[in-house]
Amino acid sequence: MARRPSQPSSLRISSWNLDGFRAKKTELVDILNRLNIDVMAVQETYLSEASRTSIPDYDIYRHDRNRNGGGVALIVKKCIDHYPLQRLQTQNTEAVAIAVRSLRHGDVAVVSCYHPPRLPLLDNDLDKILSWPQTIAIGDFNAKSPIWHSGTTTTRGRVLLNYQDRHDDLTILGPTEPTHYGPVGRPDVIDIALLKSIPLNAQISTQYEGSSAHNPIFLDLGRRQRYEGTFTRRFTDWERFRTVMQGNMALPVIETTHDLEAAILSLETDIKNALTQTTTETIVPRLTNPRGTLPDDIKNLIRDRRRAKRLATRTRLPRHRHDLNVLNRRVKAALDELAQDNWARHLESLDPQDNSLWKTQRALRQTARRKIPPIHGSVGVVYTNQEKAEAFADSLELQCRLPQLPDEDEEFEIVAERAARRVDREPDNDIIPPATPDELRLTIRRLKNRKAPGPDNIHNTTLKRLPHKGLMALLNITNATLRLRHFPTRWKTANIILIPKPNKDHTIPSNYRPISLLPAMSKVVEKIILTRLRTHSQELQVIPDEQFAFRPNHSTELQILRLTEHITAAFNRGQYTGAVFLDVAKAFDTVWHEGLLMKMLTNQYPISFTKLIKSYLHHRKFRIQIQDSLSTTRPMEAGVPQGTVLSPHLYTIYNSDIPHPPNTNIYLYADDLTITSQSVDPRYSVSLLQNSLDQLETWCNRWKVKINPNKSSAILFTKRKIPQNLDRLTLSQEPISWNRQTRYLGVTMDQRLTWKPHIVETVARAKTTRARLYPLLKGGNTLSLRNKRTLIKVVLQPQLTYASTAWGHAAKSHLKSLQAVENIALRTATDAPWYVRNTDILRDLQYTNATQTIRQNAEKRFDVAARHDNPLLRQAVDYVPDVTDKHKRPRHQLFDPG
Repeated sequence: MARRPSQPSSLRISSWNLDGFRAKKTELVDILNRLNIDVMAVQETYLSEASRTSIPDYDIYRHDRNRNGGGVALIVKKCIDHYPLQRLQTQNTEAVAIAVRSLRHGDVAVVSCYHPPRLPLLDNDLDKILSWPQTIAIGDFNAKSPIWHSGTTTTRGRVLLNYQDRHDDLTILGPTEPTHYGPVGRPDVIDIALLKSIPLNAQISTQYEGSSAHNPIFLDLGRRQRYEGTFTRRFTDWERFRTVMQGNMALPVIETTHDLEAAILSLETDIKNALTQTTTETIVPRLTNPRGTLPDDIKNLIRDRRRAKRLATRTRLPRHRHDLNVLNRRVKAALDELAQDNWARHLESLDPQDNSLWKTQRALRQTARRKIPPIHGSVGVVYTNQEKAEAFADSLELQCRLPQLPDEDEEFEIVAERAARRVDREPDNDIIPPATPDELRLTIRRLKNRKAPGPDNIHNTTLKRLPHKGLMALLNITNATLRLRHFPTRWKTANIILIPKPNKDHTIPSNYRPISLLPAMSKVVEKIILTRLRTHSQELQVIPDEQFAFRPNHSTELQILRLTEHITAAFNRGQYTGAVFLDVAKAFDTVWHEGLLMKMLTNQYPISFTKLIKSYLHHRKFRIQIQDSLSTTRPMEAGVPQGTVLSPHLYTIYNSDIPHPPNTNIYLYADDLTITSQSVDPRYSVSLLQNSLDQLETWCNRWKVKINPNKSSAILFTKRKIPQNLDRLTLSQEPISWNRQTRYLGVTMDQRLTWKPHIVETVARAKTTRARLYPLLKGGNTLSLRNKRTLIKVVLQPQLTYASTAWGHAAKSHLKSLQAVENIALRTATDAPWYVRNTDILRDLQYTNATQTIRQNAEKRFDVAARHDNPLLRQAVDYVPDVTDKHKRPRHQLFDPG
């Protein structure tokens, strides 16, 4: 069921000074749904940047104060086509803006405004608020004038009137009834709308809704009877789909690359035609005036409250004010009770088997994904999806080029380019083992159903429903790709979606991670190529033992364990361990194609595979996809596409020959590179690191790899006195800073390896998770205790125990703080009184707590490591703990009596 954003020909915009978002959220949701608001501007939200807000079927855009009070927001229906505008740098007036794409009148900016009562209204602020060609600024301006039906004229009102006199395209509207009533003074109109060059007929009104001191105002633009967005329901008769395909298609005969491209196009066409014939589509419009779903008793309460509010506003008598306050409390209590009843019914329906439990917990834990903000592109700030797509494409096109290095090895570059050109001329008598029908079926069966389709718009689920003839056609295409050493051109164009990197400025295009969406058939063929490529990599021993990424039976936790064992062993020998953690800039996006091909030739991969990989890499293209908007097609001059099946393995081949100088150790995990050296003399350890960095710099200049020293760090691990004035490490004549702790593969390693900083961070993250799961865990709700136990075990405990084999020997005081987080979650779930012991809860729930799980994980991982194929890992854990050791190592936790 797909939702199509609509470009409305009319709008209902409302504005309400909430006097606190959290306290009024239930009433706000009721008003949005019952009065069918398209865009709601709210003021005085009292939210901070850390506050999480969400309303079903609405997008929320906020501008929060850095201090108490204030704050504005815009709440917009998801089904209305809109986009956020750049944050307004106003001095006194708080504002947040979006643009709505109207059907006949272009883009209309809508701005939610709040002007504090003690600050002057500035013309400069008004210029910024009304800077777009068509603008609606609505909110609490704290400005009065009889022009918009206020009872008097204030200084801010005069400023606004003078501003209007100088701008002929500006109209100011206010309702005829008061919008604000306070404890002192008479009710008056201070919530108004400023309309600049708005061609639609506008009517403004207010209603006695809500429990704040402000009444919401309603701005209706155009005629209200319209359809708003549609839902498309699709149903495919898969039995008929298979019958249609089986009867209509012919198996391709593929002799040349041209035949291969034609066969792919023919298969795509046959699949799409069969889908068209066997899929029923129903387009369901959403009416803009859905009737409210509140029970009659609550509707009656709201009607009584509206009547009481009108009376209290007009008479200002204490008894009428008292009656209003009573009704406010009753309405709020009734709405809260209704929300709790709905939540209780939802909890009763949750079940791990149908994924409803996991969807709910994920929704509670994750921050709502916001629309991409205005982007600073090469042509300036851009707002629409199409403009953003082009800006991202410009940025990614620059990223997918070879980096400019200060000391490039130009002679070697010529040699590598000649070797790459020679690939096509090399005699090719190798046979790449063809795929079998069973292998193809198994590969398709393992595809994930929920993955997004590529440019051909054929889903993985469709491939799983192919008839026998369709599978045989795909098998012919797969084997022709292997036989002809030609990766089809139709599969080399990727639609790229963008994932924002956490804790980055999301107005900068480079702060997004590109993910390639490729045709499903392409992924199947890539998987079959990968199985054969891995076999050759293993036979040729290309991938070094130090590389733990993208390899079976290797993981981040085992690499962390290996590094920890290396450091703690040095502690007991009285040695310092110098370590440098390096950041490779845009690692996947800047792989040198000719360099990769030369490495495959040097490592004696079969020429057949080298030719196929050359075809796979060359002439790749991409388009940026943002919702329904696509950028122009751009070339990828370098790099391997992120999100594809083959790219990770190709990258590990590319960095497989990183230099490994004597007396040092290296630790590779994809593009994470760590180098260590050990010595009783810290300065000698540092000199070994510098020698490694010098050799690495030469390697980087040769293979066009750029390392960012500013994002790299160095640490001297020791239990001894930390020396002062260590020599500075440099790479490419730029310094690498010495730090007391660093983040590595998800853990925080401190200088003395006490693990205290890591455990403190883990506890903080786990507490946040526990708080977000509280609606599910709290005692007295209708979620079953079995499901609560499952949530704690599957969601919370893995956060507490990640990589615990490496740090499970930490001080008991640190580990107790971890266990306390889980204990509180279990007590919350069981609603246990204070006198019930934690051990009793664990026994009754038959629950293995975090402390016990850490011990069990250590036993399993040390057993795995001792029998592992990787000799470096076996060597790292090949020791017997000695009780006389001055410093604990990870294996000591197995002999700790607890």
